[in-house]
Amino acid sequence: EKHAIKASLWFAVAGIVILTWPWVVVGLGSIVILPISEASAALLADPELAYPMMILEVLPAGLKGLLVAAFMAAFMSTVDTHLCWGGSYVVNDIYKRFIKKAASADHYLLVSRIGIVLLLLLSAMAAWQMDSIAGAWVYIIEIVSGIAIILMLRWFWWRINAWSEITAMFASGIISLVLTIPSIDFYLFDATDGILPSWSKFLIVVGVTSIVWIVSTLLTKPESDEVLQSFYKKTQPGGPGWSKVIANAKANNIDIVDDKEGWSVPSGIVAMLLGCVMIYSCMFATGYYIYGETSLAITTTITAIISGFLLTRTWSKIKAKVL
Repeated sequence: EKHAIKASLWFAVAGIVILTWPWVVVGLGSIVILPISEASAALLADPELAYPMMILEVLPAGLKGLLVAAFMAAFMSTVDTHLCWGGSYVVNDIYKRFIKKAASADHYLLVSRIGIVLLLLLSAMAAWQMDSIAGAWVYIIEIVSGIAIILMLRWFWWRINAWSEITAMFASGIISLVLTIPSIDFYLFDATDGILPSWSKFLIVVGVTSIVWIVSTLLTKPESDEVLQSFYKKTQPGGPGWSKVIANAKANNIDIVDDKEGWSVPSGIVAMLLGCVMIYSCMFATGYYIYGETSLAITTTITAIISGFLLTRTWSKIKAKVL
């Protein structure tokens, strides 16, 4: 578990602090090497072309090939991971559970391969309809923002069930899709003519999705006591949201609370906030050093050091005896 926490922290450092600035530096360099006053019509129409144009302009032949190979490797690793992941969902969560519950391993393997091909075709159609990488990222963030709350809350509230997550995913996807309809997007969220700022789209997705999944949760049956108790015993989630599960287990003389594996929820939340402060302080400090803003760079560096120190101190309090 400690290794999982450290891996998550390193993922945040690598994905936010380290990965962000090389892209920004290349973008700043493109402004100098490919000035707007001399830009071609194609570049003006699609500014995202600046990155491949920088590859052609700056890198020698050997490094061009290496970078293209690296991009293809990164692209394929993402594609095959998500296709195989989606195939496993199709088989284990849908087909095997609701359609054909007892079949051979070869049969399920065939279904997974068919599912992967279908997912590949659907994803290709979706990519074909997208005209901007930035737009695709924004759309993905909108979908994720709708289900983010439930992905966290399911560890703290026993009442969350499968229907909660299913309705959240469908609602978030549908609402995000509706808000991308050109007429709705323009009249509601356009920066000049819209009646709402563009960032409010995320709040709408989160708010409406939350209402949908909460209603779905309250209208559907909770998981059985056996499932809830088994989950609690394996993960020891802690927090007051599981008090009913613990009480039911005690009433039936079932011991699911491990005093040695319990953890302090308040300390965990403080550690999360300190981790966020440390990560973003490191990110902004790096940017300020690049831009030559020395005073702000030093200030954010000190903030990162202090928050990192407090994080290590708080870490020791996360694991605590459950009373």
